[in-house]
Amino acid sequence: MAKRHQDERQLTLEGWVDLSATAEGSARNLSLGSALAGWISEALAGRDRHTVAADMSRLTGDPIAKTTIDAWTAQAKKKWRMPLEYLPALIEATGAYWLLERLAETVGCRVLLAKDHVYYRMGRLQEQRRQLEEQERYLSRLTARDEESGS
Repeated sequence: MAKRHQDERQLTLEGWVDLSATAEGSARNLSLGSALAGWISEALAGRDRHTVAADMSRLTGDPIAKTTIDAWTAQAKKKWRMPLEYLPALIEATGAYWLLERLAETVGCRVLLAKDHVYYRMGRLQEQRRQLEEQERYLSRLTARDEESGS
């Protein structure tokens, strides 16, 4: 079987999906308790935890105390992990949108902020336009060749 060559014009998934992470499949350790506690601590760094707790309580409608947040970040308190349902409120209260990126990276994905999605779509449209123009040039060459051989 002939070896297939990569077309330099073809887009790749490099930079968008970590293929090495997805190739490992279930062999990876996806237990994120300790990592998540560290990430939450990082998101809270330099912030008043009372204020974050109050903001999260307001955003969720659930009472969330500073001591609860302290427990979520304590490596030793394995039974006290933040419920996923509170993640959007934590991100909103801290501005730590990178938390979504870190979570997505664990399963080989990327996160694109809404404000950046327009640029992504524009790039995709430009690439589609380029591919259509290439197809049009190819068909024009075929048509010209057919006309030359038919004359």
